[in-house]
Amino acid sequence: AFTEATALNYNTLPPEGKTTFMRLLFGKDGLGYSLGRVHMNSCDFSVKSYSFDETEDDFELDDFDDDVTHDVDSGMIELMVEADNYIRSSWATTSDIYALRLLVSPWSPPAWMKAPTPSDPEGSVHAEGMTGSAQPTCLRDGVGPDSKYAKAWALYFSKFLDAYRTQGLHVYGITVQNEPEFPAPWEACSYDPYTQGDFIANHLGPMLRQNHPLVK
Repeated sequence: AFTEATALNYNTLPPEGKTTFMRLLFGKDGLGYSLGRVHMNSCDFSVKSYSFDETEDDFELDDFDDDVTHDVDSGMIELMVEADNYIRSSWATTSDIYALRLLVSPWSPPAWMKAPTPSDPEGSVHAEGMTGSAQPTCLRDGVGPDSKYAKAWALYFSKFLDAYRTQGLHVYGITVQNEPEFPAPWEACSYDPYTQGDFIANHLGPMLRQNHPLVK
């Protein structure tokens, strides 16, 4: 898992330590990993909660950070690019754009997209933060075809994939949510099978077919 915690620890290593890390995890004489997962927005292995668009009701995501500055500054992008390059050189991979097959999973949307959680103050318009989740879906106005927040969250996936591609990382696949049925006390967005299916059918599926047809 290419978490913020992984990147921060990796960057404490001296150059020879980083080389050994790459060889043991991704090299022919190591474990030979070629599949990894990264969190979209913060997770429980992040220093603190963060997202790439904190502007409330920015449904078109005009303020989305296309530079994914947090993931660059934390070293996450550098770590994944170095792993991808090491796999290519170690395994002589030239024809496949996916040397490192990278899966993206969100833990939580930005708080402004989320319905208030049971721990939020009574009368809250939206969740106070990214931790915890309402049920049966965290999204503020549900997952129906007319949900502005579900539509914005699907667009968020697309813009994140675009931003990572600009950084040299071609994402192989996504999951809709980490631990979807668990309203965790850390970053979370709960779904049941029906609300997750509706989110995919009404919003995420069409968005990916239009903008990222090769992403699994």
